[in-house]
Amino acid sequence: MKIKKRLASGAVTATLGISLIGVGTWAAFNDVEQVNGSVAAGTLDLVLNESGTATNFDISKLKPGDHMTRNIELTNEGTLAIKDVLLSIETVSFQDYTGTEGDGNWGDNDVLDYLNEFTVTVAKVGNEGSGDGEFPKEIVTNVSLGDFYLASGTMEGNRAGASAAEINAARQRVWGSVDPDYIDTASNRLNVATVNPNEWTGLPVDPRDPDILQISIEFTDDQAKNDDGTYVQNKFQGDSASIEFMFEARQWDGQDVSDEEGYIESNEQADNGNF
Repeated sequence: MKIKKRLASGAVTATLGISLIGVGTWAAFNDVEQVNGSVAAGTLDLVLNESGTATNFDISKLKPGDHMTRNIELTNEGTLAIKDVLLSIETVSFQDYTGTEGDGNWGDNDVLDYLNEFTVTVAKVGNEGSGDGEFPKEIVTNVSLGDFYLASGTMEGNRAGASAAEINAARQRVWGSVDPDYIDTASNRLNVATVNPNEWTGLPVDPRDPDILQISIEFTDDQAKNDDGTYVQNKFQGDSASIEFMFEARQWDGQDVSDEEGYIESNEQADNGNF
């Protein structure tokens, strides 16, 4: 099922207690005056589709040791090639279960306590395969959701009250686990579109080349116990968090088209048509 809206940026909502939805991205440019003619802007339109699964990305009611894998198809439905698709966690709404009299299992936690119980065990791109043995490609291994939340996006963003030192430490842990070709250091975000200099990078319009992003998440199974014999993780019973994953599609750099007439076909292709 594809859910598409033309907005300035796209968002996917996943929850440690809710569902994931896909929203497209698009960008338009001002019209340029031209003698005896008009210029129509191209569109950047990313469509997210959970391929091969139900629409919901519901990871609620999990117990330690549970894990899940989701495939998210990234499709270019615009008229311009997409250079990269940058992923970040922008906002998190955390609900700490307050417990009921006599249940004895719950404890006081904050958003980072809870997110750090979940690990992105692997994220792969290019799961549709290219036939050359290079894909699918693992771009992330064993990163906690808590660290990914602190590491992604701007330092000025709402990051659960974490200090600059805590954010920088999380970034070192996360980016140390990510393939360097898939890090956008300028924005501290993860690129989840294929990087393949020998073929097609990003999401071209021509040829049509969707990418499939695969994400596996595990609720860490910690066997540590309290002095009374109960598991330490019991304190997370009933907790939940709503997490907003943001996918932003970006265009390729501008190019000199002085000698071109009419439609610029190379704008449909990867690397401004160099391949």
